[in-house]
Amino acid sequence: MITIKDIADEIGVSTAIVSIVLSGRSAANKRASPELATKIKAVAAEFGYTPNVSARALSKKRQNTICMLASRKTGQAESTDASATLFGVSKVLSANSFRTVLQYFETEEEFTGCIGNLRRQFMDGVVVDPGWIFNPEKYRDSIEQKGLPTLFFLQNAAENIFDIGINHDEVSTVATEHLVARGCKKIAFFDMGGAAGQLRLEGYQKAIANAGMQFDKRMICHLSGKDKYKPAIADRGIGKMIEAGIRFDGIVAASDGQAFVLLHRLQSLGIKVPEDVKIIGVDNSPICELSFVKISSVSGQPELRGEIAARKLLHRIAPEEFDGGAAGEITNIPPKVVARESTLKN
Repeated sequence: MITIKDIADEIGVSTAIVSIVLSGRSAANKRASPELATKIKAVAAEFGYTPNVSARALSKKRQNTICMLASRKTGQAESTDASATLFGVSKVLSANSFRTVLQYFETEEEFTGCIGNLRRQFMDGVVVDPGWIFNPEKYRDSIEQKGLPTLFFLQNAAENIFDIGINHDEVSTVATEHLVARGCKKIAFFDMGGAAGQLRLEGYQKAIANAGMQFDKRMICHLSGKDKYKPAIADRGIGKMIEAGIRFDGIVAASDGQAFVLLHRLQSLGIKVPEDVKIIGVDNSPICELSFVKISSVSGQPELRGEIAARKLLHRIAPEEFDGGAAGEITNIPPKVVARESTLKN
């Protein structure tokens, strides 16, 4: 294994200068000329030198390890999001010589158990992805009191500059605007309830108003209760709208699973998608590509969320070493429409 001493001996300089240059520290400009720094880097590359991550972390009194606490979600879309988010986090951490330790939980009780196992001597920070299980913010102090900077993935990051959220109002706004752009004039909206549901409803209403359309409350299908995401609930909802004679040519579903069920229900009634009704879901989950009519969807860009989260947390751990964005920045990731067959223009 090539060491700093090997490089220093080859060039005829001290190991201290080689260490400073290869670490990228600002002191390198004072200790080594540009020509010497270039030569050190060239020899290091020629020898195939790779830094000793553990030794570097020890010198900075760090573990170079981040713990990620993630809910073990049962929904296909949610589990896909969690996987993409974790990939984004680990990609940035790996590029900066940090390790990722993953701990799953299914209940709030298990989450509190995970907190109890956190130790400052084993890690440098914590990332929490609670999914839809519960609001974890009340546990922030108990984690940070352990000396561990913490970042949460929340449904909407509004106050704490270190959290990452999703603009739920923008989710439904871009979905509705997409249907308007595809020629829809009467757009039904599936309301999932709760705080996030209220934001999505407001986003839908905003897009309707911007398009110069009249808001019609009959176009809102309210879903509530713990089963609101189950496909059967959406199926009954669309059935009631059709029985009531409510006409629509576009649907904004609360999830891709709902969009899948609605698409099949409409097709069974002889209503063609996208010719008669266009449908867009939310989550951009694998089911969108598996449907016989591929479903358009709004993506929360989970991989990008993970990347930004990792950079922000690294900045909290070592602000002089890592750039985590502008001071006071609140990060809500913009949603992105992934257009497929279910919203093709006629």
